Amino acid sequence: MNNTRSPVLHAIWLIAISLLLAYLILHMEVITDIKQFMPVDKEDGTFHALQSEILTGHESTSMLLNIHGANAERLVKLSRALREEVSFTEKNAMIRNGEGSFDTTGIEILEENRFLLVDTDWSVEGLKRAFQSRLFELRQGQGPVIGQSIKSDPYLSVKKYFELIKRPTSLDENYPVWYAEGIGAILRVDFGTSNIDLDTIERVQSTLRSKFQELSPTTSAKLEITGPGAIAVATRAEIQSVTHKLSLAIPLLLLLVFWVAYQSVYLIWFSVIPLITGALVGLVITQLIFTSIHGVVIAFGITMLGVALDYPVHLFSHKYKDEQLLTTAKRIWPVLRLGGLTSAIAFLVLLFSGFEGLSQLAVYAFSGLIIALLLTRYFLPHVVSSDKVKPRVYVNGEVIPPFSASVILVLIVLVVLFPWMQSDVYWNDSVDAVSPVSPEWKEQDARLRNVIGGIEVSDVFVLADTDLDRLLISTEQLSRQLNELVTEGVVKSVLPVTDFLPSSEQQQARQDKIPQSKELNDHVRRAVENMPFKASAFKEFVRQAERTKQQDFISYDEILRTPARPFVRQGLIEAQGRWLSVIRISGLSAPDRLMHWLDENPDVSQYHVNIKDQVSDLFALYRNRTLSGVYFVLAILAAVVFLHSKKITTSLRVISPVVIGVAGGLAAGLLWGEGLNIFHLMAVFLVIGMGLDYSLFFNHGRGKSAVFARSLHAVSVSAVTTVTLFLFLAFSAIPVLSAMGGVIVAGVFISFMTAWMISRIG
Repeated sequence: MNNTRSPVLHAIWLIAISLLLAYLILHMEVITDIKQFMPVDKEDGTFHALQSEILTGHESTSMLLNIHGANAERLVKLSRALREEVSFTEKNAMIRNGEGSFDTTGIEILEENRFLLVDTDWSVEGLKRAFQSRLFELRQGQGPVIGQSIKSDPYLSVKKYFELIKRPTSLDENYPVWYAEGIGAILRVDFGTSNIDLDTIERVQSTLRSKFQELSPTTSAKLEITGPGAIAVATRAEIQSVTHKLSLAIPLLLLLVFWVAYQSVYLIWFSVIPLITGALVGLVITQLIFTSIHGVVIAFGITMLGVALDYPVHLFSHKYKDEQLLTTAKRIWPVLRLGGLTSAIAFLVLLFSGFEGLSQLAVYAFSGLIIALLLTRYFLPHVVSSDKVKPRVYVNGEVIPPFSASVILVLIVLVVLFPWMQSDVYWNDSVDAVSPVSPEWKEQDARLRNVIGGIEVSDVFVLADTDLDRLLISTEQLSRQLNELVTEGVVKSVLPVTDFLPSSEQQQARQDKIPQSKELNDHVRRAVENMPFKASAFKEFVRQAERTKQQDFISYDEILRTPARPFVRQGLIEAQGRWLSVIRISGLSAPDRLMHWLDENPDVSQYHVNIKDQVSDLFALYRNRTLSGVYFVLAILAAVVFLHSKKITTSLRVISPVVIGVAGGLAAGLLWGEGLNIFHLMAVFLVIGMGLDYSLFFNHGRGKSAVFARSLHAVSVSAVTTVTLFLFLAFSAIPVLSAMGGVIVAGVFISFMTAWMISRIG
């Protein structure tokens, strides 16, 4: 090696790394929302739009707070104080606790259109009931609240309209805030925009906890936070925890392994050069293509790029005494190149998975592995001092007799087959299988939402039309049919968008029912008889009714300038030149009764969408597509190996450990969880790459004692580091990382053992 050349190459490398780091610091955007790992059905425009709204709408960042552990009065005080304190400091967050929670901006629009927005009984009896209700409320001391409103509207139509927003709940009405016996006080946090970043959500969550601690430092009251926003923050924290543990584990592992394997810690620095460079280049390319990177991709990708350690390990382990490292690199390059390129290319299949998160991982893995491979071949031999590379070859590898190897191989195959023979269900495409949310957290979130009248996320009814008003008419017709579910006690309420924005047909019907001024005056006079009201006090009411008969109908744009905006936006979605109306239900008590009712009403069931089932079907579709990709990659590898070796027996020796390793990794997934999903299959691509690498080098050294000993040395170091690193992911609290880690640990170990045993047979 030219010693004067090494510092120059090091300097060039450091400059390149600095530029890559600078770009990432300035431009890299890390996201953690689950939508990157959710399948997208772009062929079904209706479901695609609905799915997009659910994953990116206001619900996707909301949080629910539960204060419990003290008496009701104390919890009510804490609810009020927490809302007031945090609302003052966090302007991006809207905190509701059931007390004065609605933004009244634009309420004058509702007042001008009040008689078009709600049904009104204009008869004498209807007016009399309204006056009697107002008289009761006045006697209850509500004069300051409703006194002036009665003169212009004895029906209090705007109040009635707002009651639609409240929805049926299981709350205790004796308290001014959201409170339920046995649960405690409940608050909800929403953000002004669905594009709110995780840092803001985390800051608000931190503020909530610190303010609560200030308000209740010594009492037994406790604060629990759930909801999509809290889940996203917790997921990011878990990803950061995994990444932090890996950053600590990798150096310690390398220190131990390199001391044992090479009698040197000097080589550690050079072994991580391909890894560091590949990781940074992969991140830059992924950021350039996708404009953001998912946290799971970084956590799994960096660990996966630990495979790049194999390349310098092969270089160091295969060096003979007194051999120049450049000579070693040239000698093993054909095998190293074949294994590295096929591993990298295998990941490109994930580009067609239908998941943006997996597409990101494909780009990251491919670019990172290619860079690491090239640096091992063309950079390391020129910067590493050859006399510092002294591999300790402990085991010959050929000491295992062929018969013993055959017995071990049979045992491995039996162990791999056992879970497949015992399992009744192989695949689990449920959303719950990849959700980062624990069952306890889901139960808590569902319970709180049900208490405050939260909507059902899974079961909705969707209508579509290019004409908005025609769609609203259809929505009103369908919602009348769905009200049978309320009558039968299947749900608490049906929530169509037409409760907030009636169709022009409905507004016209309400307008037509308003009496002429003379008739309405007579109705008022007769209704207030024997009551302490004067008919003359309600002249503004009559004038308002007369104006309503002449005015234009309230439009979609107008209603968006009122407090009803979030509910209208939630119920009406504009996508691809047409409108979708989403009718939601609240308080579903018996899903089986709902399905039975839908079976009896096929004219309604055609509009029913079970989002959870639809997403699961998409997972199954893309899982099958990915499984086909696994078969395709295995077939391509078999063809490439055959073309390279020109022998069927050699091809079988190389490919068999890969296939058995894949089957073994997936078998571990069956034992590890409740069925396999697409993320188990994703991990298989790494098992394929590692298994092929082991097989190629074991086969490369077969029959040549010195070469085989070095191949065993290199592959053993690789297997130990890979299995150890991925154990961190296998025990992660995030199902996606856990699934992939478990498959890789088992698959890599089985591939290693199988390739070793096959190399000793025949």
